[in-house]
Amino acid sequence: MYAFTSPPSHLPTFEADVLILGAGISGLAAARHLALEGRKVLLLEARDRIGGRIHTIPFGPGVAELGASFIHGVWGNPVWEVARKIGLPTKVLEERSGAVRDHQGKTLPPEKEQVIAGNAYETVFFHLRDTSQHSSPPPSSASLATALFTPSSPLYHNIPPTDSLSRFQVAAAARSWSGWTGADLTKVSYRWWGFERDTKGPDAAVVGGYIKLAEWCERTVLEKGGKVRLGEEVVHVTVDGNGVKVNTKSTRTEETRAHRAPYCLITFPLGVLKARAARLFTPPLPPRRLASISRLGHGLLNKVQVLYSSAWWAETHTNDNFFLLPDPSDPGNTLGNPESPQGIYTLNMWSVEQVPAFCFFLGGTAGTNLETMSDVEVESWARGMVKRYFSPDQEPPEPAKIVRTGWAHDPYALGSYSYIPPSPSDVHEQDGAEVPSALDMIELSRPLFGKLFWAGEHTEMDEYASVHGAWASGVREGRAIEVMLANRDDEESAA
Repeated sequence: MYAFTSPPSHLPTFEADVLILGAGISGLAAARHLALEGRKVLLLEARDRIGGRIHTIPFGPGVAELGASFIHGVWGNPVWEVARKIGLPTKVLEERSGAVRDHQGKTLPPEKEQVIAGNAYETVFFHLRDTSQHSSPPPSSASLATALFTPSSPLYHNIPPTDSLSRFQVAAAARSWSGWTGADLTKVSYRWWGFERDTKGPDAAVVGGYIKLAEWCERTVLEKGGKVRLGEEVVHVTVDGNGVKVNTKSTRTEETRAHRAPYCLITFPLGVLKARAARLFTPPLPPRRLASISRLGHGLLNKVQVLYSSAWWAETHTNDNFFLLPDPSDPGNTLGNPESPQGIYTLNMWSVEQVPAFCFFLGGTAGTNLETMSDVEVESWARGMVKRYFSPDQEPPEPAKIVRTGWAHDPYALGSYSYIPPSPSDVHEQDGAEVPSALDMIELSRPLFGKLFWAGEHTEMDEYASVHGAWASGVREGRAIEVMLANRDDEESAA
């Protein structure tokens, strides 16, 4: 095993079998697996907290999730199984627990809701997934929007061409799913929509905080003798004949350190790899790896959460969630592009977790626009949204607190999660050009130089853009590294 090179006097020497860069859920899942195998792991995390894009904060009588919110699809979901095993409280969100509100704060009647929300959901998640997999696949340059908004699209089923309001609303409802993809539907590949084998069933929330999952992993690592070091930003990663050297810098003191181990697991988010991978490694990453990093998209989902001293809406607004449709006369009121307005998914935190708050989910353009606004502007917008959609006839109480996220400007995330974009229109496969595809995710999952391993949601072809994808990738690489370490042990015993 390898020790730190020239460790600072106040840090004890720690002999590590593997260095894990990043204490998000993929890094923690890998660390836990290796620790249970008796391996000594050292996690290095630039933030002053664990969890990565899982970020739970105290919020009124409960908590707020600034990052990941849900266990997506409880059937076949490893995170759901772990949550049940360790007794994490959860609430399953029933598929019929939502409501759709128009721009006047009125709940759509069931028959119209079925047309607006039903058409949008069925078209995006069933029709487009089916047609993208036909024997004659769409061109690589086609986006979801290409097929979604054609005149013959089932999106407009049972909506006559003369019903301009309903056509406006159903298009906005469909665009609200940019929160699912993290990018506007014009930026998401149609060809690769629906190819994955992901989990099924309803979603669930972790009551009391997703961070409990991360803390459970961390406890196991520490109990088994591993270490988690916070506030250490990776400056450079060098692979040589002796293993892997990772140079870090303290985010508190600027002090530099060097750590060594036979193997290293990289769990940086795709956004960070896009910004830093070309200069972070020695030897440099192969061109094929850099090309895959470049081709994939890294999307954005932000949130605004509005807390009150009490749930003044509890008797009249009992749904778990709402889809809020934009105003036809002010189509940018939901922060999307006024030329292609989008609805907003909104969580009733009182119904889900007994926290008197609303959480607005802002994906794609809306999430980007949010990060250009000042805190004062965001607070004014949030107050206006609550009044318009939940208290149109009287002034609602003053919020106790409003929080907003900004994942695109977070230097250790630079976005939220990955997606597969269409190819540029001037790139043609028949000319031999490589285009964005699921193969890029496979490439990002493969080890390099026999010593660098890779995890993160962007490395899971079937479960990307999810906590369970990140978890699965960490377990996958933990097992792979354990095989390498066991083989090394056998070779050393035979020598």
